[in-house]
Amino acid sequence: MRVIVTGGLLLCGAGAVPLTQATAATPYAERMLPGLIVQGAGIGSAAVVAIGIGQHGVAPRRAGTATAVSAAVHGSVGGARWA
Repeated sequence: MRVIVTGGLLLCGAGAVPLTQATAATPYAERMLPGLIVQGAGIGSAAVVAIGIGQHGVAPRRAGTATAVSAAVHGSVGGARWA
């Protein structure tokens, strides 16, 4: 699982590289879209495994609570990232 999370976060970082060089005149489809696709694939794979790790070892009757807590944490971290 660590390999998947690490690979996903590396993909996310690699997808951010073209975005750091973007200006107001940068063509979206040519320069920005490929980076966003790679970034989305990376964060998607990392997030799925992170949720699985968060629910590992939770009793079946507490699985709903673990899912809610995991979603709340991911949502607050995502919101803080953009603040």
